[in-house]
Amino acid sequence: MKYLSTAGMAAAILISPLASAEKLFSDSSISLLYSDQYEAFGRDERTDTYVTFENVTAHDWGGTFLFVDSNHGRGSVDGDDDLYGEFSPALSLSWLSGVDLQRGPMKDISLAGTYEFGGGTDATNILTGINFAWDVPGTQYFNSTFYYVNNSEIADDLQLTLTWGAPFELGASRFYSMAISTIHRPRRITTLSSISIRS
Repeated sequence: MKYLSTAGMAAAILISPLASAEKLFSDSSISLLYSDQYEAFGRDERTDTYVTFENVTAHDWGGTFLFVDSNHGRGSVDGDDDLYGEFSPALSLSWLSGVDLQRGPMKDISLAGTYEFGGGTDATNILTGINFAWDVPGTQYFNSTFYYVNNSEIADDLQLTLTWGAPFELGASRFYSMAISTIHRPRRITTLSSISIRS
């Protein structure tokens, strides 16, 4: 009982500042992608339909990035329906320490983590690392994160993740571009991007 009481007090201390946190911005998108000539990781051509949900939020304490892919495989090669997602929170060291860490184009440093789940192998990976937020003209946010990756199905490795979002206009139409690019060791690069129309 004493342990539970202490844990409850600790949780209250941590949650209390978050309850009064300021939200700076939030953006979400849903995309539908279909191709009958899709090739993944050197496999044979196949037909796939992807439904993707993405969300990014920024607060004074840090932020979160979430995406979930629902893959409905059909076609010349048997496809497996699966769900894959990533959730990535970051905790600002400037907010946590009360000291402004901004230096030049570097806006902040954060503690970072990512939870990867699902996919064809139902892998569950835990990533921990450090995030750098950059002031890049034309973008609403631009982050680089260095991770140590605890993989459930393969050997642990290192990863660099870049995320960015940028609004832009074409004529009278307004758009928003979001992207995430990951670089693993040894050399393996994956990129996910989307463009949404804004009213």
